[in-house]
Amino acid sequence: MFFDFGFFEQHIGYLIFFARVTDVSLGTVRNLYVNAGLKTSAAVAGFFQMIVWVFAVAGLINDLNDLSRIILYAAGFSTGTIVGMWIEEKIALGFRQVTIMNHNDEIFLAESLRSNGYNVTQMPAKGFSNNVEVIIAVLQRKEMQKFSHLVDELAPDAFYSVEKVGTPHSRHKNRSAVLRLIDPFKKIKWH
Repeated sequence: MFFDFGFFEQHIGYLIFFARVTDVSLGTVRNLYVNAGLKTSAAVAGFFQMIVWVFAVAGLINDLNDLSRIILYAAGFSTGTIVGMWIEEKIALGFRQVTIMNHNDEIFLAESLRSNGYNVTQMPAKGFSNNVEVIIAVLQRKEMQKFSHLVDELAPDAFYSVEKVGTPHSRHKNRSAVLRLIDPFKKIKWH
């Protein structure tokens, strides 16, 4: 025996499972922070991920002949992947660029989006057979669902595509209007 779990030894299978779920979920969150460039948050998540992982592995290798430990370790990994994906959807870090093509001349979509508080860029364009209103918006991922519902409501025949983009930059003094990315371990100061 490598590690003495004491009283918890009788429930070690459940501990392995929940430790693995926590470990993999923290790994997903850490990767989110790495991809968003949030170094401090990524380091903190990684620190706790490794602590939990050590306990999960210690519980497993204490008795490799116990098949239930191996199965619960693997089940914890699978469940942690699903939980991590759910957490990722809730955190929704990052930005998306939405490009909308409005073919209906009677709908002034850009003006309607602006009146709903969205910063959009509007360009006239020529489609296959008629003029097209092209609208570009860069949004926080958290805003995407509300924005797409609004576009569908205002211009149901509009076509739009969504692309992942890096962090937007602005020369405006009020950058917080452009960047609303929250790092829970570090306050962003704009000077």
